Amino acid sequence: MTEFKNRIVEYGTRPASSFLANPQNPRKHPEKQRRAVKGSLDKVGWVAAVCESANSGFLLDGHERIFQALLLGDDTPVPFISVDVTPAEEKVILATLDYTGELAEYDPLALGELLNDIPMEEMNAGIQEMITEMVEKFEIDVDVPEFDPVGIEEQGKLDEKVKSVCPKCGYEF
Repeated sequence: MTEFKNRIVEYGTRPASSFLANPQNPRKHPEKQRRAVKGSLDKVGWVAAVCESANSGFLLDGHERIFQALLLGDDTPVPFISVDVTPAEEKVILATLDYTGELAEYDPLALGELLNDIPMEEMNAGIQEMITEMVEKFEIDVDVPEFDPVGIEEQGKLDEKVKSVCPKCGYEF
């Protein structure tokens, strides 16, 4: 049996403005996803670190979380991990990390039970919108209150106004 290599060489927090967007990032972030990420960060906070390459300094995962942190200000502390990987491994991570999560399948019954245990009235509009989509997609019976479309529209307007550009590669968050 082979052991998995630990490639993490550093972890901690740094200002949002200290991260470099990866110019090869193939993922784009539609407004619906932006609202869901913002809703999650607003309600729950940081539960996953962004990931950057120790060698190139570019982000491998977490571009949208950095964008949301930058909306709060350049010095917003962001949890991160730095990994020691080769340029070829960076490309593999960038191409596959999120996709491996997408390969998982939801059990609609278990998801319905889990969602029914969430106090929906305490969730913000971004989370309610995301859960509403899940309920419709998996055809499960969950009572999700009407979310505030005005709050969602206002977030969209804010996102349109605020853009951050990576000084090294020109990538727009």
